[in-house]
Amino acid sequence: MSLDIAAPVVVTAAAVSGGLLAGLAVRHLGPGAAAAALDAADAMARRFGYGELSSAARRGFAAAFAVVPLGVATAAAVFFSSWLAFPVAWAFSVAILANLVAMAVNADRRSFERALPGAIDLLVSFLRSGRSIKQACGEVAERSSGRARVVFAEAQAQLELSVPPARVFDRISNELVSPNGRMVFAALSVFYEKGGDVTDPLDAMASTFRELNKLAERIQVASQEARSTFWLVNLAGVAMVVTILVSQPQILEVYRTTSFGGIVLVVALTLWALGFTVMGRMIRGIRL
Repeated sequence: MSLDIAAPVVVTAAAVSGGLLAGLAVRHLGPGAAAAALDAADAMARRFGYGELSSAARRGFAAAFAVVPLGVATAAAVFFSSWLAFPVAWAFSVAILANLVAMAVNADRRSFERALPGAIDLLVSFLRSGRSIKQACGEVAERSSGRARVVFAEAQAQLELSVPPARVFDRISNELVSPNGRMVFAALSVFYEKGGDVTDPLDAMASTFRELNKLAERIQVASQEARSTFWLVNLAGVAMVVTILVSQPQILEVYRTTSFGGIVLVVALTLWALGFTVMGRMIRGIRL
């Protein structure tokens, strides 16, 4: 269906009306509705493996998924004068955002795994000095940084509430994306449920993780050419297309005004998004 001249006015009116209705809903339903929406976003992020990101990052990505695809899809529908562009642009935006989230999760996981051996050493040292597991987790949180600090601070906070250590560590193990982190907290859960001295196994894990981190860094360096090629191919392609369209805007009219041009554009964008996703997964898969 083609859009008429009044389409921008209709879209603006719909956006304003939607905003007013949302404001009234929040006002009458109270902050509980907003909290429920944020909790639902957090739960969805955890379900798709993004739970290891900070709460602020998860909510930021949730807001981006709610707003950005809708805005891009509406702009595409107006620009191409066809509502058929709406679902295509929406799906394209969601695919790109999903890749960005996956990259953020991968970077966060690597940062956590680099800090994990030092955190384990601190935990073992405090346990051997006679501190309780609750005190040891608190001390590790104070002396660590990044995601390691968050994870151990969360463990310490739950232990303060007298939650059984085995249950606390089991829950954290299930939520972590990092396989190394899951292994550490699963071991803590087992030892605090069955009993025994956990310090020696933790020492062995810390040594193993250090070696794995060294090997991962070597792989990172060896695969740098592939990573550089990935970004060069994608960014150079986007820059070339933008340059052509800016210097010769009449070319874009073919895609805007003809059905064949629209089909070609949809196929091209789909193939690019698919290639970006597949190449990104391959690059992120070069890890330990």
